[in-house]
Amino acid sequence: KDDFAELLFQYGSYPFMNSFSYHPYPEKNAFLPPYNENSPKIYVAEKYFSDLILKYGGWKNRKWTETGFSTYSSSNPITEDEAAEGAVKTFAYADLTNVSDAYIYQLLNDGADINEKEDNWGMFTDDMMPKKSVPAVTYFNTKTNGATLVGNIDLNKGNGTKCLVYNKDGKPMLFAWTDSGTF
Repeated sequence: KDDFAELLFQYGSYPFMNSFSYHPYPEKNAFLPPYNENSPKIYVAEKYFSDLILKYGGWKNRKWTETGFSTYSSSNPITEDEAAEGAVKTFAYADLTNVSDAYIYQLLNDGADINEKEDNWGMFTDDMMPKKSVPAVTYFNTKTNGATLVGNIDLNKGNGTKCLVYNKDGKPMLFAWTDSGTF
């Protein structure tokens, strides 16, 4: 069964594309292992679209033109701490998978109802107060600005440790986290 993206390529859109953009909104626990076909949506989407572009010739930039976390508190709530961590990991994963651009979906919450998912996508509340994502993303982007991702290191800790290595001004810079929360 073909889906919309596959049909775009089948009908000849590839030569007319400068890039391919999609919206891999990560969900709660989006970056937890295992990393396979049953993995959370961001891994599955990235693998699928990367493979699709390669199938039709490769050499197209992939862009995440909407990503982010809603901090609403109804079903499956995402806390501000989880949203901040997830936002930073989203940018790191974009670097790791050679996504050329990754954009946060919304700067400012649409409303003030904490039980309404659509009101809470912003990095700032509706009254312009920064959520925890703001300093987290600011720190990551400031530290990696001008840096080039060199690769990643498998630390074989057995706890889902991820470690990305950047070159910034000729010096290595490490960005690491664990899925279990401990080293």
